[in-house]
Amino acid sequence: MDGCDVADTARNMNKHFSDYNMNTKVRHQYKRTFHGVCVEDMSLGALRWMMQQGCIEYMEEVGMVKATLDPEPITMKDGNYLNWGLDRITDKVYDSDYNYNPARTGNETEIYIVDSGVRRTHLEFGGRAYYLNTFNDPLETDDCFGHGTQTSGVAIGTWRGTATMAKVTSVKVLDCQGEGTSDDLLTALNKILDDRPYGNAVVSMSLTIDVDYSYIRDAIVDLINSSFVVVASAGNYNDDGCYYFPAGYSQYGVIGVGAINARGNKASFSNHGSCVDIYAPGANIYTATNEGDDQLKKLSGTSFSTPFVSGAAAMLLEEGFSPFDVKNVLISDSTTTVDIGNLPANSHNRILFVESKK
Repeated sequence: MDGCDVADTARNMNKHFSDYNMNTKVRHQYKRTFHGVCVEDMSLGALRWMMQQGCIEYMEEVGMVKATLDPEPITMKDGNYLNWGLDRITDKVYDSDYNYNPARTGNETEIYIVDSGVRRTHLEFGGRAYYLNTFNDPLETDDCFGHGTQTSGVAIGTWRGTATMAKVTSVKVLDCQGEGTSDDLLTALNKILDDRPYGNAVVSMSLTIDVDYSYIRDAIVDLINSSFVVVASAGNYNDDGCYYFPAGYSQYGVIGVGAINARGNKASFSNHGSCVDIYAPGANIYTATNEGDDQLKKLSGTSFSTPFVSGAAAMLLEEGFSPFDVKNVLISDSTTTVDIGNLPANSHNRILFVESKK
């Protein structure tokens, strides 16, 4: 819809739909990362009329967005449960000493967690968790599914997180079942650019879509060109990661993240292939949960390897690296001298590495 005013076009559409007693209406307007509208209850008459309008370049359907996690997490009610993954990412050779003392903390950096919301009062966050808006349910700003709180905990948790002084801003697109729609995701990406038009932040998405929607691709490319570091989970289908998005947009600058387990093998569920840029711990990860301010869960999935990388990206921004260089730095710093077990051919043998204090 480039070259046409989005608001005027939406008004004209709604007027036409109303004049002809159609149930069709414009649900969303997009003016930043993507110029266009989302129309719901599309009738055949509305479709025919829209195809005749000069402003419309293409039309695509709305699809489902899903969280990428193990469906059977274990609740931990008490105890000092440490993240083996933090030790793994600071070792070139894994020594299992549970020592995590990174050179950077992500201080004064921001990670947008596009997910199911966040329990902002959880003790792991220390007042560093915020929310931007909610698109799946305008009345619900907290995390009724838990996934957003869990990924946020891995990204910035004080005791079990990666960038322990960064802040997270929750952008909710997933409902209480961990599902959402691609039009809400597009709205969220537009809102992020509205909120921080100068970029210099991380956008972390532990979710997948199994369709390559042009409007999602265009929005993500616009975010990257606007100085955002975009990190996305590869997916949990033990399949070629290039078929799952947004991680499948690796060629456009997205950092696609796969999962390894504590033995150094590719996690059995993790996607792989050329679009998976880097692997991080993603099996049996302890993190914050939405069930209480001091509650933890042990979870698995590329959902949880992704925020390790998002936290590491925030540390590089703190260090002064340009957002356009962060992906290449993460790749060049990664551990490649240790073979990832069970890694299929045509996959990158790279494990996330975070520098420790000297």
